[in-house]
Amino acid sequence: MSLSVLLENEFVHVGSWRTVDCLPHKAAWLKYQPGLYAFVVGSTVMYVGRATVLHRRLRNYSRRAFRDEKRALRSAHTNIALSVATAVEVVVYAKIAPGANEVLLDPLETDLIRSFQPAWNGTHGIR
Repeated sequence: MSLSVLLENEFVHVGSWRTVDCLPHKAAWLKYQPGLYAFVVGSTVMYVGRATVLHRRLRNYSRRAFRDEKRALRSAHTNIALSVATAVEVVVYAKIAPGANEVLLDPLETDLIRSFQPAWNGTHGIR
């Protein structure tokens, strides 16, 4: 499955990582919003996640992928950094879910991971 499926499910373009200075979490409409997010390379969904505060979660990816080398990195952080280092753009899409919490977001995220089987998600046994 690809980007078109995300767009059909009301995901909206947030921004992208093209260089280490890009800050997709700065999109004003993300502030304090819960929802789902996806990282796309080309037209392929590479990672799907959920967050109770989207801008904080995306800020965390920027910091951990490019700035905070003391902490252990998850594969998504490493893959973002490697993509940008090799001039591959990682585009961020999000879908806000006003009022949602982890309990409501978890099954939505699980369904997307099952559908897309994104390469950067260590699917944690989800089938």
